[in-house]
Amino acid sequence: MTDQVVVSYSELDAYRQCPLKHQLAYVQRWTRPAQPGGALARGSLWHAVMETHYRALADRRTRERVYQEGLDSVIRPLIDPLLSDGSGHRTEDQELIAWIYDGYVEAYDMDAQWLPLYVEEKFEVPLPDAFGRDSRYRLKLRVDLIVLDIQTNCVWIVDHKSGAALPTQMALEIDDQFGLYQWAINRLAGSGQIDLGGRPIMGTIHNAAKTKQNVGDKPGGRGKPQSLDQRFHRTFMNRTAAELENLAYDAYCAAYNAYPPKSKTRPIYSSPDPRTCSWKCDFKEAHVAARTSGDIVDAVQRFGFVQDFTRH
Repeated sequence: MTDQVVVSYSELDAYRQCPLKHQLAYVQRWTRPAQPGGALARGSLWHAVMETHYRALADRRTRERVYQEGLDSVIRPLIDPLLSDGSGHRTEDQELIAWIYDGYVEAYDMDAQWLPLYVEEKFEVPLPDAFGRDSRYRLKLRVDLIVLDIQTNCVWIVDHKSGAALPTQMALEIDDQFGLYQWAINRLAGSGQIDLGGRPIMGTIHNAAKTKQNVGDKPGGRGKPQSLDQRFHRTFMNRTAAELENLAYDAYCAAYNAYPPKSKTRPIYSSPDPRTCSWKCDFKEAHVAARTSGDIVDAVQRFGFVQDFTRH
């Protein structure tokens, strides 16, 4: 199939929020560098720490050393270069992520019941059309972690998330990403493209870490620090086979509308909504400015965006 279209969950989510946002971010590829102290920069650093942590634990010899010598002696030296400049100096983001990692290790240690099978792996799978056939739209995904629970001999897909507050159960239930990833890994395992040893995939684990500190969490701060339960939470989620198939088809529909056949091209429109524009869209100021000038490209450039075709 020569006219394949490859999309990510983030891209489909952007299209559902606002076709104009999708056009600017994913078709025209306008972007701004992540700012220090911003959620994107902190999230990227936390993912780098988690990748290093679990990639080390995926190695059998390293795990044996951790059992014998302790996590601080074996894993910590691998993490430290990410959290300082080599001379002991840390940025504000590094200080925050170091605090989070200290708490994470205190809460979960080496996750002795988990055997990491895949760490930060990229996959790609075709989305099904209305008849269940492979379509020209392919979902690309980067999975944070796939683990074998040694106690139950079952597989879980783990997604690392960080944010100022821990998410609600309802927020996780309506988030398609976790179910879509479960569907994709099921599909890949069933076709033999990844090896899970024939073990069942039980579902996904939302591995949340809170980034917001109270006064008592900071060195010398007065007040009671947050407990580990207040800072970290793992939500185990499982969806039925019917749910997974419906999520996959819904993703196909979103991809079809974002990239329709040439004969069915649709006009691009915006979906302004104060509930989402205020915190989910980097283009909001440029969009408002373009309402006066009529030139969205000039507006995004004036607000510091540049085109980057290497991102996707």
